[in-house]
Amino acid sequence: DFDNRNLRPNQRLQADFDPNKRHQLSLVIQANDNNYWNESNTSFKNINRFDALWRLSNRNVASDGFNYQVNPQFTWLWKSKRAGENLRLITGVSAGKYSSDRTFFQQFFDAASGLPNGIDSSQQQLTRNSAFNTQTRINYNRPIGGKAITLNTGAGVLSTRNDNDLQSLY
Repeated sequence: DFDNRNLRPNQRLQADFDPNKRHQLSLVIQANDNNYWNESNTSFKNINRFDALWRLSNRNVASDGFNYQVNPQFTWLWKSKRAGENLRLITGVSAGKYSSDRTFFQQFFDAASGLPNGIDSSQQQLTRNSAFNTQTRINYNRPIGGKAITLNTGAGVLSTRNDNDLQSLY
């Protein structure tokens, strides 16, 4: 027995602006989201070599959680009067959160009567993560010696911060 439910909305917004023929501006904002709930129920029957039931249990595993991420990115492009020469600045941010709760429960039964025997096993895992990243890149392109050779150069910086928290309960 398994039940899986998900809701995954995604959004994207893009705006481009050319203030003149040598400058271009672009803004992209993308958002991703996921909300989920899953549950699985399984019965176990262990049979010995004499074909007799000697162990009986039920296991329930459930998880629910969400995650979302937002990514705005800005690009500026400058075009030179020289054909093929340009300078591009790209900068962006990525921020998100993730949360997941998982519960495991297994109950054992007396093989002869099928009644609970008082032995069980339970565990819970709680996960919380967050991330924040920034990135900046600059690119410069220029044809050299006609159209046969092009100088392409650039530099970039990436900064990342992640916070992770996992709790396991028995």
